[in-house]
Amino acid sequence: MDFKIVPFNDQDESALIELLRFTNQYDDTQYPQSAQALVSFFQETDTNKNVFLMKNKAVDIIGFIGVDEIPNRQRARIYGIIHPAFRRQGLGTLLLNHITTHIKSLENKYRIMDLVGYEQVKEFKFFAENNGFKLARKFIEYKKILNQKSFNKTHLASEFKCLNLVDYNLLKWVQFFNQVFENYWGLGLMTEKAAFQRFNTVNYDPDLDMILINNDSIVGFVCCDVVNGIPELSFIGVKTEYQSKGIASFLINELCSRLEKKNFSKVIAMADQNSRNGIHTLLKRKNFRPFLSHVAYRKMLN
Repeated sequence: MDFKIVPFNDQDESALIELLRFTNQYDDTQYPQSAQALVSFFQETDTNKNVFLMKNKAVDIIGFIGVDEIPNRQRARIYGIIHPAFRRQGLGTLLLNHITTHIKSLENKYRIMDLVGYEQVKEFKFFAENNGFKLARKFIEYKKILNQKSFNKTHLASEFKCLNLVDYNLLKWVQFFNQVFENYWGLGLMTEKAAFQRFNTVNYDPDLDMILINNDSIVGFVCCDVVNGIPELSFIGVKTEYQSKGIASFLINELCSRLEKKNFSKVIAMADQNSRNGIHTLLKRKNFRPFLSHVAYRKMLN
C-alpha cells in the first residue's frame, strides 16, 4: 500500500495545521481558526494518543482521524479530514476502520460512535452514509459582529454578583456545570482536572469566564475561548429556577462588553438545532446570525 497510518506526534504539528487550513479553505467552512485549535487540543490533553495520521510515500500528511472519549455516555466522538485530492478513493474508510479497531481496544468500552463534520461538505455525507452512519444531530453556528451599540444592557437586582470563574470555588462550579448539562447530548461530564487545565491553556483569558452568584450560590455562567484571535462562546448555563429571568441575556451582554473593551470585532456561538432551551431565540435576539451548520452521524459499535 502507498499509504501508511501512524500515531500523531508534535513533530507533525505544522504539517497537520497546514492540511487543516487548506481543507477548510477548499471546503469554504469559514472556520480557519479550527486548525490551530484542534492541534492545541491534542497537545493540552491526552487526546493525542487517540489521533492518527495518514501519510503517502513522500511522508506528506494527506489525512487524519481522531477520537474524543466520552466515557460516561459510552460514546466515542470521531473527527477527521482527508485532503480534497484524495477523497472518494477509500482512504477515509481505511482511517475509519483503523480508529474503530483502536476504540475497541480502549480501556473504556463504548457502544456508540459519533462522526462529526460540516453539513455543506457533500463528501462528508457520502462518506458517513456509505459507512453505515445515520444522521443524529445538527448544530447551527452563529456569528455576532461586535460594536458599542449592538446590544442593550440587562440590569439585575443588587443581590446578584458577577465574578470571574477563577475567583470562585472550582469544585462548586464543576458540580453546577454537570447539573446544567446532565442530559445534554453533546457533552460528557466536566471534571475538576479538566476545569483546572482550562485555566492553564496558553490563550486563556480569565475575564471571559464568568459566573453569576446569589448568596454565594451559582445561578448562571458563561465561558468563552479565544482561538486564533476569534472569541468562541463555549458554554452558557442557567439554574433551572432562574431561567427566563434575564440571566443568560445579562451574561451574554457582559461577555460582549468585555470583548469589545479588548478590541475584538466578532464572537461565535454554536447551538444544537433540536435544543428546547431557547438558546436559538436568545442568540438571534442578541444579533447573532447563523452562518454554518455542523452535523453528527451515529453508528452503534458491535
